[in-house]
Amino acid sequence: MKILETIGLKDVQNVYSGPEGDLWELIMGQQIHIGGFASSTDLAEKAGIGSDTKGVDFCCCNGAGMRFLVRFRNVAKMTGVDATKKVIELGKKRCQQEGLSNKISFVLADVTDSGLDDECADFVWSEDA
Repeated sequence: MKILETIGLKDVQNVYSGPEGDLWELIMGQQIHIGGFASSTDLAEKAGIGSDTKGVDFCCCNGAGMRFLVRFRNVAKMTGVDATKKVIELGKKRCQQEGLSNKISFVLADVTDSGLDDECADFVWSEDA
């Protein structure tokens, strides 16, 4: 794995809080990861993620992956963790607009220190993080 020691969490937060983050979504859609919807579907199938489960999405960005899992895999509850305030606020707004706030919640934190209980979920989800 390639490591760039000069890039840290603050740099990532700046990108996702700025015009680059907006541009990525304009190009890729709400699921701003390689493969989009098809990739998420394949990953969920291979992982055996089924209905009535609870999950945590690390580096959840705007929550598109969680909305996908709730809608298309019938996941009962998702908690997303991300360190960028702008994308968390956008995710909360989208969940409210789409009627999913009762199934999806967000935590603003570094995923290496999320504060979540060890046994709060049945599975962990993360794409391109």
